[in-house]
Amino acid sequence: MDFKQSVADAIAGEYDREAITAEVQAAANASPLVLFTWESSPACKKALKLLAETGAVPTIVRLDDPWSEGNVRRAALGRLTSKSSVPSIWIGGQYVGGCDDGPSDDAPGLVPLAFRGALFDKLQAATLPLALALALALALALALALALPLALPLALALPLALPLALPLALPLPLPLPLPLPLPLSLPLTRRPVPFRLPARRRPLAWPCRTPRHRRAQAS
Repeated sequence: MDFKQSVADAIAGEYDREAITAEVQAAANASPLVLFTWESSPACKKALKLLAETGAVPTIVRLDDPWSEGNVRRAALGRLTSKSSVPSIWIGGQYVGGCDDGPSDDAPGLVPLAFRGALFDKLQAATLPLALALALALALALALALALPLALPLALALPLALPLALPLALPLPLPLPLPLPLPLSLPLTRRPVPFRLPARRRPLAWPCRTPRHRRAQAS
């Protein structure tokens, strides 16, 4: 254990290591790009500026708001990654280091990844499963809307298909709630109204029984 990790453990005090480590790991897996940061850290500001140049939008987990929770998370991050300094950068659920350096060749840091030409590939690989999940969800929604013998609108079919598509496309163990915007009993119990052609008008009898014709026949 290095000196920085000892300081982080001393600041954190007593805490449930297993629970906090699981919480930190879940937060790191919750988005394709996650940064654990301090708001006033120059290295964190530099990392955010560099990522903005790539067009990536990270999920930021503040370790200084509040400090009481951030200190134990920082200590757990240090034990998990062998580096307790910030920023702690995760791409696709994998730790890649800090801004300028990292603890190993597999996690060299953001700047070395960029110089190696591997940063863009990692970001693209992390966001590809999400795009695949959305495309798969749209395909399932269209299939549900067209295959079921019900008047199921696409706006309702898409929320039904999305929770089914995400676990198939995302390799990360994400907790996926299943919120439904409308009660299922409302659209599913309605029978579609059968389409009926308008009734055809009966043709007029011949000869037409109009006053003019009646006068002509009487004479």
